[in-house]
Amino acid sequence: INCIVVKDLSRLGRNYLEAGYYLQHVFPSMQVRFISIYDGYDSATGDPDSMVIATKNIINDYYSKDISRKISAVIDSKRRQGPHYMGTPPFGYRMSTKGRKHYVIDRQAAPYLHLIFKWALEGVPSRQIAAYLNEMNAPTPFQQYYLHHPENEKAQKYKACIWRGSTVRAILLNQVYAGDYVCRKSYFRKYDISNSRYIPEDEWLVYPDTHEPYISHEDYKRLKEQITSAMKQQKEKKTRRQRQIQNQDNPLHGLVYCGECGRRMQLNKKGIDRYAWHFTCSGRENHSHIGHQPFSVEYGDLETHCLLYTSDAADDLTRVD
Repeated sequence: INCIVVKDLSRLGRNYLEAGYYLQHVFPSMQVRFISIYDGYDSATGDPDSMVIATKNIINDYYSKDISRKISAVIDSKRRQGPHYMGTPPFGYRMSTKGRKHYVIDRQAAPYLHLIFKWALEGVPSRQIAAYLNEMNAPTPFQQYYLHHPENEKAQKYKACIWRGSTVRAILLNQVYAGDYVCRKSYFRKYDISNSRYIPEDEWLVYPDTHEPYISHEDYKRLKEQITSAMKQQKEKKTRRQRQIQNQDNPLHGLVYCGECGRRMQLNKKGIDRYAWHFTCSGRENHSHIGHQPFSVEYGDLETHCLLYTSDAADDLTRVD
């Protein structure tokens, strides 16, 4: 590219710092000619450091922030009056086409949602539920979006995605499936970037029983408690294991990979001797690793028989077959 033509400077960008950086540094260094038609600016003859260009960029920036402030105020006002639906409906729902605006059951995705909640209530882990859905060739939320919007070029990348445990867990923890409309989960404003944040759950705006649910409120609360408790235990276990590994004098840290599936092996305590360290591989199949029988190798044996690479060959990996 050797020339960029825009209608006016606001089409390049409304952040006056970034727009000025491109005009004054990026385009000249790359020998790219820049033309803004309505502003009568041509970098071949004009000065990007001129006061006129800088002032227009500042005005564009403030105009954008002013629009953001006004739109945000309108949306906040509407949300205080009742459910204000924005964006794409969650997986399993579609926007109503008759009467007041609300979510209605998506009949194509409904059978899979019912199975997800049925399995979860029976105690099936999220990861296993994802595996069942992949075996059934069930469309993922992103694939469902693509099916409803095939003309959208951005949706093309969603054609081949698969179910993962995190996707299932996000569905199980979403209160919308209990029939409630939930909003104001975050605060992100262009005019107030420094205060961007996620809002605590007890401050969310919840409108109960606004649409047909997939699960009762009682079952949703029970599932939520189970999942959050399991996630907390898993996080504590991971933190404890990382702390143990960091305290362990381990010259092989990050260098031992499974020769079967290629995943990095974890250093854990295992066996009758509680203080015997082993490199282990679960062998669990997922979207990036083949499945195999789990196995482990005692750290002491590996340290004795493996060649420890010097810093000159730090990129080499020790593989265990």
